[in-house]
Amino acid sequence: MILAQAPQFNIPNSNLLPTISNNIEAGFDLKFLEGRLGIDFTYYQQDVRNQIIPITISPTTGFTGALINAGRITNEGVEVMVTGVPVKTPEFTWETSFNIARNWNNVAELFPGIRNLDIGSARVGATVLAVERQAYGVIRGTAFLRDSSQAGFPIVYDARTGLPVRDPIAKDLGNAIPDAIGGWSNTFNFFGFTLSALVDFRLGGKIYSLTNANSYITGQHKGTLQGREGARPDSILAVGVMNVGTTAAPMYVPNTRRAYVQDFWSSYGGVTEAFMYDASFVKLREITLGYTITGDMLKNSFLSGILTGARISLVMRNAAILLSNIPNVDPESNYSNGNAQGLEYNSLPSTRSYGVNLSLKF
Repeated sequence: MILAQAPQFNIPNSNLLPTISNNIEAGFDLKFLEGRLGIDFTYYQQDVRNQIIPITISPTTGFTGALINAGRITNEGVEVMVTGVPVKTPEFTWETSFNIARNWNNVAELFPGIRNLDIGSARVGATVLAVERQAYGVIRGTAFLRDSSQAGFPIVYDARTGLPVRDPIAKDLGNAIPDAIGGWSNTFNFFGFTLSALVDFRLGGKIYSLTNANSYITGQHKGTLQGREGARPDSILAVGVMNVGTTAAPMYVPNTRRAYVQDFWSSYGGVTEAFMYDASFVKLREITLGYTITGDMLKNSFLSGILTGARISLVMRNAAILLSNIPNVDPESNYSNGNAQGLEYNSLPSTRSYGVNLSLKF
């Protein structure tokens, strides 16, 4: 992983050293039952030092930043693949493959005096950080103020307005890096036809959705329907507590202050914590149906002597999202193409594509 990229207008640094990466990798590849069962296992360690990262300096120097050698990130992980042929007959064959990868990383060092490095930010609400002695990819943002003395840590609401109160201190709300990724592919061959399907998955990791946050602020999310109807339309009484004491000596009692519904959801939409989601997903990534034409099938046709075989396939990619924990957006959406993973902002829906492949053998 790279901690950061260099911005423009950096002061030149002639003392920069190259990044050093030390890697260890070991594993095995085993085959059983005449190749019908296989296990491929890999273990690796990586230690990256002297990363080149930017820091901010006073614009009075004529520059806005400088590049320094800093940072040490360690990675350790395993990758496992199991392949098999559960069924194999002259008329029908089933081939399957399952793989999973797990990585543990740690920002071991940054730079003297620097505990956090900003990797990237959403337009509002959240920042992705490299935090010293934590896993890479911490998402930090605003959170609700809560009464920690009660079970469930209820949210604190303003005693005058009924609006949710934000904690004055930004909180670490999760990590963007998944716990594991993997996939499962299956291929079935029968009477010249081939049907294959690929399912891939991501387990763990967090994502902040500014799309859902904005839909709350503008009243376009179905979650904002609460408070629009009933005995007291256009107002909402949130379940939680309110402080009838002081900031220094709070005294929490059940919330009894109703809030104007538009103000309530607008305020709620501005809290990062409310729109942190589990980024796990399972997707049907690709389906292919093909048919193989052999040379024997062509020997009595006008193509005999020209073609020795052909294959035609129908392909559908991004077929379906089978499991997702984030509403309204693709869990793979990301605000940045760089290292700032875990931020989503007004992303477009993923595209399902269809195609036809024709392969000719001469």
